[in-house]
Amino acid sequence: MVDPHLNLFFNDDLKPDGREQSGKRGQSKFETSMDTKLYVGNLSYKITENDLQDLFSQHGPVTEVNLMIDKMSGRPRGFAFVTMATKEGAEAAIKALNGGEWEGRALTVNEARPREERPAYAGGGGGGGGYSGGRSKRY
Repeated sequence: MVDPHLNLFFNDDLKPDGREQSGKRGQSKFETSMDTKLYVGNLSYKITENDLQDLFSQHGPVTEVNLMIDKMSGRPRGFAFVTMATKEGAEAAIKALNGGEWEGRALTVNEARPREERPAYAGGGGGGGGYSGGRSKRY
């Protein structure tokens, strides 16, 4: 017989065959994440992740900074996501920074919302003008 008090040491997130249960992603019921992800918009294109780390850490512990970079140019896209370790730190950062000017731009700082589902791209030409192939019939 297994002592029920020892159950704290077993991973309840695994199925009997050792695989992870869907939807839990390795976080046990005893671990709770208090992280709050913030959206930061209207950023200068000269900004770095270190700049954001320094700016937001004045309001609480920062666990992650994710500056969105344009794939083609390699430059920042003007927005980022900053994850604060505590709800209180996130609220303090929103209150202090939202609407405030930094590097000549009025920042937008709010709690990030989940990404909306977009319909899958169906492909297709979507109109005329397609290449018909072959040579022109004109002489």
